[in-house]
Amino acid sequence: MKNKWFTLIEIIIIIAVFSIWIMAVFYLITNNLQKLDDTKTKNIATFLAKEWIELVFNARDANLAKELNRNCIFTDPQNITPLTQFCDWTFASGTLWKYLQIWLEPDKYPKFKWTNSNNFQDNRLYYHSWNINWNTIFWYNHNNTDWQTTIFSRYIVLTWIIELWQILPTDKIIKLESHVMFSKWSKTWEIVLESFIGEY
Repeated sequence: MKNKWFTLIEIIIIIAVFSIWIMAVFYLITNNLQKLDDTKTKNIATFLAKEWIELVFNARDANLAKELNRNCIFTDPQNITPLTQFCDWTFASGTLWKYLQIWLEPDKYPKFKWTNSNNFQDNRLYYHSWNINWNTIFWYNHNNTDWQTTIFSRYIVLTWIIELWQILPTDKIIKLESHVMFSKWSKTWEIVLESFIGEY
């Protein structure tokens, strides 16, 4: 009888140890999956931030082909005639600490728009698709007509550059900050990439 009870106690201990081991393995797997998902999301946010910096420089380079000032910004070039006579504002113009959005549409020139806020909701990105020639193109935009919401928010800030405790002339060179925020697991993170725009 004593041997039977001793065997039962051993079985209970083995089951308890095995359960603890299973829970530890489950926690490690869950934690690793969450970290992988967070890394993927941060990579997407970094790509989105980099995309906007590239779009700004692409827009400036495209101005050369239109015989415009390289820093010229216009909001809707399709409604301007002739195009060479229109320039709403320029990047290196001293217009700083304002938040800027870039609106993308298929087969159209990117539109630059000022936004009065740097909060998440006012700059939220929405997911869009466009079918052309039996192919589907996907992109992010601020237009919420399709209501395909994402966890990402994006805006650009133009700021001055301080060197040796002095502010460099803003009509010659400024700093471009591309901000991407994403809300996940009841928290909000932010990715910021920087570049520089010069008057040349």
